[in-house]
Amino acid sequence: MELMFGLQPRPRMLVVGLDDESLAERFRALAPTVRIASTDELADDINQRDWDLIVLWDCDATVLTEVNVVQFGGSQTSRLHMGSASFLGTTTAIEASGTYRVPASQVDEVSHLIPGFGEQLVAAGRSRVMQITHPSVRGVIVPFLINANGHPVAGIFRRSQSSPLEWWWLPVEIPEAARWVSAALARWRAADPTRFEPDVTDWHSDPQWQTVDQREATSKISELDAEHAEAARVYQARRAELEMERLDAAKRAELGARRLLEAQGDTLKDEVAEAFREFGFTVEDADKEHAKKGDLLEDLRVLDPDDPDWVALVEVRGYSGGAKLSDLQRITRFATRFAAANRRVPSACWYVVNHFLGTDPGKRDEPLASNEEEVATFNEDGGLIIGTPELFVLRERVRRGDLTAAEALAQLKTPGRLRTA
Repeated sequence: MELMFGLQPRPRMLVVGLDDESLAERFRALAPTVRIASTDELADDINQRDWDLIVLWDCDATVLTEVNVVQFGGSQTSRLHMGSASFLGTTTAIEASGTYRVPASQVDEVSHLIPGFGEQLVAAGRSRVMQITHPSVRGVIVPFLINANGHPVAGIFRRSQSSPLEWWWLPVEIPEAARWVSAALARWRAADPTRFEPDVTDWHSDPQWQTVDQREATSKISELDAEHAEAARVYQARRAELEMERLDAAKRAELGARRLLEAQGDTLKDEVAEAFREFGFTVEDADKEHAKKGDLLEDLRVLDPDDPDWVALVEVRGYSGGAKLSDLQRITRFATRFAAANRRVPSACWYVVNHFLGTDPGKRDEPLASNEEEVATFNEDGGLIIGTPELFVLRERVRRGDLTAAEALAQLKTPGRLRTA
């Protein structure tokens, strides 16, 4: 007869590298046997075979293939051999779009967690990705989310070709880390209930030995849990719908309004023209409608339908650096030509510039901030300096109803600098 002593209830979870006590408490609530250890302890005095699950928190370690793993962050995974193939490490995504998609192979147990995960990555704009060192490994990767280059941002891969044990890799910044571990336990419990189903040995929870009051209270808890589960299902479904709406809105913004903040050339000019039209102006492309063949004029002419004699000449520019003083001289030359051709001076000259492209619009200096004297001279002749971030804000205020189109139009017809703050 074989006797065993010191057996701990299952599942047994070893958490390595975590120094966040509040998160440690959430991990402890997931399993009856949990130990928080350092990487040195894992390497020196821990028998990994005693554990059903090892959680690696922002660290790297060699883990036996007999154990399931959930890894959050870390510079690389241990080198894992799958026949002649290996899976190794992570790198930083180089695409700047910050767009992600959910593959068809997503795991049901985590589908409700993916929207919040994707939302955080989109907000950050960048993330680490899985780097696969052998093409055959791609067939055993189950990604949760894929970046714009097709690289898994997080996912599952098998510990070996002959074993059902898994390694989950997730960014350390992922929200609700404990819920991801809970989802992993649920998945493994279905595959190996003996190892991952918690031991139930307390006779106090047996209905046979409970009073009527205890049974009624237990029944009410079960009913409440069922209501909560249904409410959670409805919430997740609705949240997924709203997430798709947000992604669609972001796509429309990239193709429309946000071109004021990110574009240059004809794309920027077209979006500026659309903004002015929303304020009630009539907008003409000067080169297409007024220039002679082979000649170039200002980019746009803006007219006020309620004031037939009013016209503004508009020059639109986009630069990775600062706005250029020479652009004011360029507009002045166009104004001189307009006066000669029409025997009247233009009512206004507008310099619209998207400067310091690629930087946070809220942190950009005003256009030509160091050339106040020249700007003042430009303003004296009816000139208006318009930074495209200010134009973006002005249009959004009109769209929200905080400002009428007539009020926005009046601001634009006032010489100086367009300021919306």
